[in-house]
Amino acid sequence: MQWLNTIATGTARLQQIAGAHLFLSREGGRRVYYVVLRKKNHQLFLVEKGELPWEQFLGQHNKNIPITLSVDGKGILTKALQAADEVALEEVLPGANETEFYYNRLAGAPAHWISLTRKTVAEEIMQEVTQAGLSLFDLQLGPLSITALLPLLRDNANIQLPHWQLQHVDGELRTLTPQAGTEEFFYSLGDEKFSGAYLHPYANAFSGMLKLDVYADTNIKQIQLLWLQKRLYKKLGVGLLVFFFSLLLCNFSLFTYLSASQQELDGRLQQHRHLLTQLEQMEKQEEDRNRLLATMPLRKQPLFAYYADLLGASVPPGVQLDQLLLHPEEPRKNKREALRFMHGFVEVHGHCTNPLVLNKWLEQLEKAPWVAGIKGQRYGSSAVGRESGSFSFTLTITAP
Repeated sequence: MQWLNTIATGTARLQQIAGAHLFLSREGGRRVYYVVLRKKNHQLFLVEKGELPWEQFLGQHNKNIPITLSVDGKGILTKALQAADEVALEEVLPGANETEFYYNRLAGAPAHWISLTRKTVAEEIMQEVTQAGLSLFDLQLGPLSITALLPLLRDNANIQLPHWQLQHVDGELRTLTPQAGTEEFFYSLGDEKFSGAYLHPYANAFSGMLKLDVYADTNIKQIQLLWLQKRLYKKLGVGLLVFFFSLLLCNFSLFTYLSASQQELDGRLQQHRHLLTQLEQMEKQEEDRNRLLATMPLRKQPLFAYYADLLGASVPPGVQLDQLLLHPEEPRKNKREALRFMHGFVEVHGHCTNPLVLNKWLEQLEKAPWVAGIKGQRYGSSAVGRESGSFSFTLTITAP
């Protein structure tokens, strides 16, 4: 899982963080001052601040915003030492077992500082935060976390806190004195003006945003890493959601395009379906005709085609042929009578604009050597126009 830890710490950047200062009174009360800072364009902005009972704060704080917490009051011991860091705990509590205590050390001049409490006290607070569903990024003891803000308070050498008075020189802690004063003092940080009670929460949030990991407890490190991994999973989840949504949108666009194309093709097929039906009918009629011709004793078919060409070539101007029926069907008395054709006959239909031209043409046809006679002449009005008349007659072709 080391690779995941590396990715999580490298990609999940803090955008908001809460700093809180919990005071444990001798009467058993627990109140917390808190601030929420947001980072935008490399600047920090105050989003929220307030004072609440500890239990109410745990119940209403945004679970997506991690907390850097400092604890002071009952059960917390803070002391100045002259010894080195390695023997600081031994100097405060001779013979104490280091594994039974949580403590913070702060190196300074001319003294070192230490804040400590029993492990049961610190673990109880961390457990309460975890059970509330919150992420604890840091836990500081006593007033020592205020040192993160001292470089920003150079104009205030003496700082009054609700339970402490301290002096510093150029951001370095010199004296730290307990006090029980109730007078409220205000300090300016950038464009914001804070009561001394909010300096600890602001310092905690500020150090947490800058990743000043002074407190290196293993449990807290695990909580930090778990929160960062959750942020990583959330980003990956959002990224995958966007990817699959984009893929779904592309599929929908492709489906819409193909559906529109399919509908267009169906429309074209529907428009030309009647042509396909007519073609099938013509094919069937052609098959029936060929089958009929194969069973009938028709002779010298090429001669009739030849005579039809002669007939068409003899048509004068002003006369237009509409239909030529070779071997026309004999009239039947009823539908049950067998179908018969008149061999050696050509039935001619057409229209003309001048009856005299038509009569002259018929006279020439009767004199043609390949015409045996003309019968069934009819002439009447034409549907083409008032100036045109329709005609029909039947030619008898001479046998070759």
